[in-house]
Amino acid sequence: GERLITSTELASHGIKSTESKEAATAGGHTIWLSILGRVYDVTSGGPSYYGPNGSYNFYSGRDASPCFHSGQNNEEGASAKLEEWEDDKHLMSVYDWSLFYEKHETYEFMGVLVNSKYYDENGEETEVRKDIVDRASRAKVIVEKEKEERKKARLEKRRAEREKNMKK
Repeated sequence: GERLITSTELASHGIKSTESKEAATAGGHTIWLSILGRVYDVTSGGPSYYGPNGSYNFYSGRDASPCFHSGQNNEEGASAKLEEWEDDKHLMSVYDWSLFYEKHETYEFMGVLVNSKYYDENGEETEVRKDIVDRASRAKVIVEKEKEERKKARLEKRRAEREKNMKK
């Protein structure tokens, strides 16, 4: 199965915002983050993103899933309860970010965050995570369909305008 990672181990791969870039990655120190309980080594993204002054520094060494949508990069933002969000499109944006990490060509999947909201002590996906992914996936289908319909309407309108101009 997948490697089981504790929050303590994950935290040991964080970067303090007071560290210098050099100190942050000295001695082969790697930078990890977790999104929806899946842990990635993002060291290749470099200190410019995850380092001391990087815009994503707050994400290193923790699971700050809600922040990927809210942008509220602090403890309060990180502890927001995704499962209580009513707008599935907000969940979709977090899920889209999780897919970004999953598919990234240089970020490496390390394992799952156990004893978390998303994976239990045995590394099994929790009902909460399944529900979030399910709701996000359904929202994505709806959003894609709406986008397609808007595009169709725009093309239809243009075609009608061209035909009207030809008859003049």
